[in-house]
This record gives sequence, structure tokens and C-alpha cells, in this order.
Amino acid sequence: MSHSLLVVELRGDIDVVRARQRARQIAELLGLDAHDQTRVSAAVSELARNAFQHAHGGTVRYLVEAEPAPRLVVKIVDKGPGIADVRAVLEGRADALGRSGLGLVGARRLVDDVTIESVRGEGTTVTCYKALPRGFELTKAALDRVTTELVRGTDESPLEELRRQNQELLRAIEALRTRDDQMQLLNRELDETNRGVMTLYAELEDKADSIRRSAEVKVRFFSHMNHEVRTPINAILGLSEILLDGTIASPLPEQEKPLALIRKSAQQLSQLVDDLLDYAKLEAGKMIVRAEPFSLSDVFAGLRGMFRPLHTREEVALVVDDVDHVPILRTDEGKVSQILRNFVSNALKFTDKGEVRVTASYDAEHDEVIACVIDTGLGIAPQHRQLLFSDFTQIDNDRQKRVKGTGLGLSLSRSLAELLGGTVSCESELGKGSTFSVRIPRLYVAKAGSGEEHPPSAVVVYCDHPQQATDVYRVTADDRDLDVAVVRDPVVASRLVERLRPSVLVWDAARLDSAAWDYLASLSELRPRPHVMVVSAPENEDRARGLGARDFAPQPVSREWLFARLRALTTAPVPVKALVIDDDEIARYLLRAVIGTHHVMVEATTGEDGLREARTQRPGVVFLDLDLPGMSGFDVLDALKQDPLTRDIPVVVQTSLRLTTADRERLRSATAVLDKEGSNQPDTVSMIRTILRDVARSTAEMENRA
Repeated sequence: MSHSLLVVELRGDIDVVRARQRARQIAELLGLDAHDQTRVSAAVSELARNAFQHAHGGTVRYLVEAEPAPRLVVKIVDKGPGIADVRAVLEGRADALGRSGLGLVGARRLVDDVTIESVRGEGTTVTCYKALPRGFELTKAALDRVTTELVRGTDESPLEELRRQNQELLRAIEALRTRDDQMQLLNRELDETNRGVMTLYAELEDKADSIRRSAEVKVRFFSHMNHEVRTPINAILGLSEILLDGTIASPLPEQEKPLALIRKSAQQLSQLVDDLLDYAKLEAGKMIVRAEPFSLSDVFAGLRGMFRPLHTREEVALVVDDVDHVPILRTDEGKVSQILRNFVSNALKFTDKGEVRVTASYDAEHDEVIACVIDTGLGIAPQHRQLLFSDFTQIDNDRQKRVKGTGLGLSLSRSLAELLGGTVSCESELGKGSTFSVRIPRLYVAKAGSGEEHPPSAVVVYCDHPQQATDVYRVTADDRDLDVAVVRDPVVASRLVERLRPSVLVWDAARLDSAAWDYLASLSELRPRPHVMVVSAPENEDRARGLGARDFAPQPVSREWLFARLRALTTAPVPVKALVIDDDEIARYLLRAVIGTHHVMVEATTGEDGLREARTQRPGVVFLDLDLPGMSGFDVLDALKQDPLTRDIPVVVQTSLRLTTADRERLRSATAVLDKEGSNQPDTVSMIRTILRDVARSTAEMENRA
């Protein structure tokens, strides 16, 4: 809702001055400070002068609005010739800025916002907005007071207004001079700070280099220890086993206990060596993640088999739950097992009676697995919980004095979980037991720059109806050859796509709202671009394909069809024969590195040779340079598209030439036009590999149909 305060008619120069005076008066009455009063009055003066000079008059209307927040609104309306290109003026493009355009751009910098509505030959309306001070209330009493003051008018003459403008200009000049002095002082301080920072950087680099050397020495030491110490430990373990099992001769009764203690001590020493070596590798960043598909049920079965012979106390039951409901994971099975082994081992140490339970659940919303070890043991006091996962930390209590350990197990578990992209946590109550949990992504994704690859066949499925998600997609997700993440929240689905960068995205929705269409359209900018499959009502097919969906299936899809389609899309593609027509040896070498050894690359250095190779070799794709000796790349492209033998071959143009509009028109038949200078840039590399993948899939589909 708006309230009109005043209207000023622009009939002469004096009215421009009056519009400025009224703008300042209203800004003051509405509580704006002196600086904002000057900004508003200057903006109104400039826009009123534009209206008078270019449209020979108009009106200036002053209003206040309460919504969305209290603000002053000034509308300058004229009946002049209008503005030819409003957008160009608002964007500040030089070709559209005349004197009036410069005034508009200047006014925009003085107020919060400016909008322009202009019709050629009918006039222009420029609206300025300035927010009122926080806490100012547009009550009836406040508006009545402003209206009363405006009715009284202003006693200032044009000469007085000019004097005021001169004073404002002098204050602005003084402020600029003061700011310039401050900037010079700040620059001197920054120069001194920069010198200090450079010195600090040099010291930090020295320390970092020292830390790197220390880490390398540590790893070498632990690796050497692993070899040198493990050999005698294994010998002790083996010999004690032989003596206890009676392989050579049955031990005497008084010898059995010492032998058992020797074996137990050797086992503890072996575990210590393992933990120290893993700890050193993690610190040095040399721990490798081997992501493979596996079932958590197999891990739990391994835990059950491992701890059953070691756990001999009847007072404590070791319970390992059935976790068949948890889908297949693709992460490092050994590290997941190691985390749980540490949790179970700790729980058994500090539980005198009751049970130690190992269980797990699946968070479908975030595609994460949560494994828990729950005990009924001593529990942990709140002040000690934050120390649990620190290096070499042991809680001081009577039981700890009787239990041997290094304090590395939980710290190592935390580091291993973080390496897999997860977290560990502990909930405990003193005297009632503890729950140690690890939460990890079901599908491991390597960190950028780690040198590891993303899962090669990741599939993200968004399905908005639970029955279809359970009956079709969940069963598909249990296949070990497919990494399928199924979610029912579109926001979580988009997050998974961003994290996993899947090769396939299945979007199964009965109703596709505007947000879904916008998201599907945005996928065209994702690199690498996923193969998008939309499952919806038949009337949505044309729009889905128009937005880049490569597959469309009407609901509901059958499990058999979906499984076969996903297997085809995620199976390694057949090799593609690529013909490269380029006389630049370095460019061919770089392209060969991008194409990779999986595909076949044929080379030609002239347009004539390239056409001959295309007709005889029948490649799956042609990479063409435009700047060739003799026959130009443009002519080669035309010849390829006119020949029945080669016209269906996709052609990717790579050039460093500046292309005119006419050039681009001649290249319309090309599959893509890439900048040769950026041939090794991630976006270009991703696009080339996407084209090769599409060609491979197309070739495989044609072979299957044949």
C-alpha cells in the first residue's frame, strides 16, 4: 500500500530546483540522515533535469510505501520520445549512453533501486526507491506530520539551493581528501604487512617442508618396523600355537598358562604394530581407499567368526544382527571392518555383563549406512567423551588399569571414517553402557586431486512414489555391478548428483512441476553430463527430450527392462575409431591423450587425406581443424556432409580461428565447435569424452538391433 505525499509539475528550470528541494525536505522529514538526503535530492534533480530537457516537462510524484518494507518512492513521469533500449541503459553499455543515459546510471548509484518503463513515442516513467531508517513507523500521525510540513512549503530560494549544493560539494571534496589520506596510510601499512606476511610464508614453507620430511621418515620407520618386528612376532605366535596345540608334544599343565600369556602378548603386540603403521600412513596421506562392492552382511559374518573364539566370557553375549535390509555398499570393505573391529573390541573390554550388539541401518534419504556397536558396559562420563577419539587417549579408571591398549583404536577409527567421507560418534550414560556409531556414504567418492576415480557406474534414482521405489529400484540397487542410489527427496537427489557425478540419472515422477523442469534443464551444464532417463506420464515425453533427456519411459517401468537398460548404460563402451584431421602435431598429441588408449585414433594432416581416410576407415567420429594446408576445414566439413558414405559421421570442429557469424552458419552441421586453445581444459576434455561415450553407446545400440 502506498501513500502520496506531493506532486511537482516540471514546466521550467525553476521547477527542477523545486523538485530537488522537495526531495531533500521529504527525506529529512522521513528520518533519513544528511548523506542520504543529499543522495536522494541529487538523484531526483538529475532525473527531473532529464525529463525537462529531453521531454520538455513532466511530473515528479513523491510517495511512501509500507510493504514489503517502509521506503520512499519517487516517480518521474514524462511524455517525451521514450528510450530506445532500456536494458542497454540499465546495463551501462557505452553505445546506449547519451547524456540522459549517464544521468540514469548515476541516479542508480545514489538510491537503492531504479526501474524504467518506456514506450517509444509515448514517454518514460522512472521510479526511484530508498529504504527508510530501521525502526521508522509509517503511522497515520507520522504521515500527517509530513503532509503538514509539506503544505507549509519551503522558504529557500533557488540561490539558497545553489549555495547548499556548493556546501555539499565542498563537504564531499573534503571527505574524498580525508579518504585519500586514509588510503595512503592504509597502503603503507599494507606494504609493511605484506613484507611481514612474505617472511611468515617463507617460515611456514620451511616448517611445512620439515613436516613433510618428518612424515616421510615416520612412514619409512614404521614400514621398516612393520617388516622387522612383525617377523619375530609371527614366529612367536606360530611357535606358541604349535606348543599349545600339542603338534610336537603336549605341554605340561604348568606350561599351558605361560604359553597362553605369550600368545596373548604377541597378539597384542601385532595389533599395536598394525595400528601404528595405519596411523603413520594416515598422517602422511598415503592411505589408499580400495572401493569395491560388498554386502555389510558379509562384514558382520566376518566379525561374528572373528570374535566368537576370542570371546569366552559367558556373562557377556555378543549379538550380531541380521542386516540383509542394508543395500550393497561400494567403499573400502577392509576399512569398514577395521572400524567395527575396534568398536567391538573396546566394547568387550569394558563390558562385565549383559551384551554387546552389532547392528546397522540405512538412511535412504542421504544414501548413507549407519553401523552401531551397543554395549551394556561401564559407560563414559560426559567430560571424557570429547577425548575418546583423540590420539593415544585412555580414560583413567580402575578398569583401564587392567586393560592393556595404546589408545589408538578409536582415533584410528575416526580417521578411517573421515577418509571414507563419514563420521564417528559416541552416545553413553555412565553405568548403563555406550553406543559407538560410524556413518559413511554408501558409495565412496574420491576427493578432488586424490588421484582416485569416481565410481564408474554410479546411478542416482529419484522416485516420488514409495511402492515403485521398493519394488523396482531397490532390487536393482542390490546388484553388485551397479552403484544405484535411490532417494525420494528431490533436494537430496540433486545433492547426490553433485557429489557422485553419476553416469546415469533416473527421474521417476508422476507429476513434473516447474522446479523439476528447471532442474532437468540445468543438468546440461553439469560436467560430466549424466545420461538422463525420465520416467513419467506419456504427455511429458516431448518436453523431457527437449530438455536433454536421452531416454523416456512411461510409468510404470518393468524391473527387467530397467535392469537391462542400466546395465547397457553403465557397461564399458565399445572402442570408438576417431579420425583426427589436423596438421599440428602437438594438437594431435594432446587430443590423443584426451581420447585415451581405449579408443582407436587415425590421423590425417591435410583435408584431402582426411576425406580419403573418412571414406575408407568409416570412423565413429571426426575431429576437424579448420586451418589446414590446401583444402580448408570448412570445405572438408561440406564434403563430409555431402557424401552418403560419411554424412552421418559426427564431426567435432576444433579451431583457434576467430569465427564470424557467417563462419558459424557454415559450421551448423558440426556436432560441436570447440576452442582449440582450451583443448586441455576440464570442460573441453569432459565434452570430448561425453561425445565419445555417446558415439560408443550409439554404436552398441546399432549392433544390438542388427
